[in-house]
Amino acid sequence: VRIAASALGVMGSGKKSDAALAEFRLCQTLNAVSILIANIFVAFAPVGQIAETLAFADDVQLIKWAALVHCPCSVVYHLHLTLRCFLEDKVPQRSSATRVLDLAGTHFCCVAMGWALSHGSVLFFCANFIMNFACVISLVLRQLRGGEGGERSEHIEFLRLGVCSAIYPTAILVRGHAAAFCFSFSLLAMMGGLMCAHPLGHCLSRVPLTLYMCSLLESAAKA
Repeated sequence: VRIAASALGVMGSGKKSDAALAEFRLCQTLNAVSILIANIFVAFAPVGQIAETLAFADDVQLIKWAALVHCPCSVVYHLHLTLRCFLEDKVPQRSSATRVLDLAGTHFCCVAMGWALSHGSVLFFCANFIMNFACVISLVLRQLRGGEGGERSEHIEFLRLGVCSAIYPTAILVRGHAAAFCFSFSLLAMMGGLMCAHPLGHCLSRVPLTLYMCSLLESAAKA
């Protein structure tokens, strides 16, 4: 990682700060590239083509489109962090408008995918929507106040997102597919664990993310 990071940092300085900056830039760039690759794979997943002839084809396509809508939000956020790191010559504060866009896009996915996985359950949708909408409002308001709270607030927002991300797949369980739910949830947990790793955990989490998305497509295609 550090050898590759040297291409994005300052060579020959021997300073730990330069190595840290180079590593940060590399990781954020890989985060952007990996989410793009994951979404391209999911977009062309065979289940989507098969499901076009099934009763729940719309639900399958909704999951694909929700992921594709969020993809540029995530790419822009990570590339923005990389650019700011170059311009400011330090690891930038993560709170920004592009971070709000990325997280809000993920909350949108929670709502849309929850609707698809519940096959249009109004009760599930309403509960899921209210919870995610409240989180998005909180994100926007904090950003409008100048990103107050720093890392502590960022951790709280990430925790809220984690809760929302863990709740919407329960629609699979509600429909009676316990094995499919356990498999999907294990991949979700693996993603969370990798994101806590350093330095490439976030990038590597795209592997279980891709498998997770495929599992959601398979579940949405079934009654």
